[in-house]
Amino acid sequence: MQIPTTCHSSDGLRILPANRHSEVMVSYKTVYEYYRDQSVLPTHGNFKSEDELAAHERHRRHLFLDKLQLPPRLFREADLLEFGPDSGENALAFASWGAHCSLVEPNGQAHPCIREYFDRYGLTSQLTALHKLSVEEYGAAVGTAKQFDFLVAEGFVYTIKPSSVWMDLFSSLLRPEGFLVFYFLETAGCFYELFLMAVHARMKRLTGLGPVETSQLVFQTKWDSIPHIRTLESWTMDVMENPFIRLPYFNDTEDICRGLNAAGLSLYSSWPAIKHNADVYWHKTRLKPEDTRSRQERFLEHSRLSFFFGKTLFSMEPVPRALLGDILATTDRLVDAFNDSDSQALQAMLEALGAFLRPENLYGDVADQEAARQALASTIQLLQLLEAGDPATITDFCATDHAFIHTWGMPTHYMVFTKQAPST
Repeated sequence: MQIPTTCHSSDGLRILPANRHSEVMVSYKTVYEYYRDQSVLPTHGNFKSEDELAAHERHRRHLFLDKLQLPPRLFREADLLEFGPDSGENALAFASWGAHCSLVEPNGQAHPCIREYFDRYGLTSQLTALHKLSVEEYGAAVGTAKQFDFLVAEGFVYTIKPSSVWMDLFSSLLRPEGFLVFYFLETAGCFYELFLMAVHARMKRLTGLGPVETSQLVFQTKWDSIPHIRTLESWTMDVMENPFIRLPYFNDTEDICRGLNAAGLSLYSSWPAIKHNADVYWHKTRLKPEDTRSRQERFLEHSRLSFFFGKTLFSMEPVPRALLGDILATTDRLVDAFNDSDSQALQAMLEALGAFLRPENLYGDVADQEAARQALASTIQLLQLLEAGDPATITDFCATDHAFIHTWGMPTHYMVFTKQAPST
């Protein structure tokens, strides 16, 4: 089976199979239904040796210990429930740290891979359950009588609407002082992810190539510039062709925090950090929840340039949310249909955004500031090339422009929330 070519309708949930002349349309209500129909698992690293697993474990250890302040020793003998483990590479790391893993993966194609992995690496005793259920089905079929020390949901919960569905369920499944670990696609941070989709869609139409061939033509150099464990084909299906990597499924960090607070959970850590680490007050002082939330939101107002470019760009004058919203909405339209009018409007909005990249408005590394300015100029230039419509010129630019190759934004935000003990 070939990876299908995306053809979005107004609801953003329809794809056209790889034969682009076909008129058959398929509608996906959930992200796992989309993955179910693909020929490759979205994050499959295809580990073949102990060394490959060890390298992945080191990456996870760095993320959890250094960035999320969750030492792997906390997972020893812990009951862990992971929703959407895909082929199970991350679950292997949790199991190697001593966690008892219950995995909930609705895509049955992934189950043989999960079981084979756990058996091959001598971790079968750590796999306590493997359910073929969605998040909603798990709540209905299994219930919340059993609670867990860790809940993990990486890569899909942002697609479940309304958000209260998963937030309330996860809160009820978490033991007091337990941890919820998840990531979501942050609205401001997703511009470059969305822009790459617009480039990919435009090049497919210009060349007549399929999705993977287009990615190889346009993104191979960019893809090879970063460390990764999966294939370009897998990334193409998981990002470029994914009908859920679209504006309606992006989340503002403030909204995520408010929703989980309402569900009874409080922020423990995040990456990027959204706690103002420069706060100074007496160590015995415990801020009221509303004060903590207010400080976080003020900090976030000044952090959106950092998310947008994936650099440390704390802005003294916050970028208007309306401007960022217009930039994202226009880019989202270009994925469906590239036209000169939207392209030129986007260029004008990006130039307006550039006014906030003045040195006197920014706190952060000077090199990051200059990299952001170069990335903005590169993006505007590429939009002009996409308007001109010469595939060879676009391909050459994407393979040689330093700013394009090394700019990814900050779409993926990790967050850890905890459930307070009743007496606290």
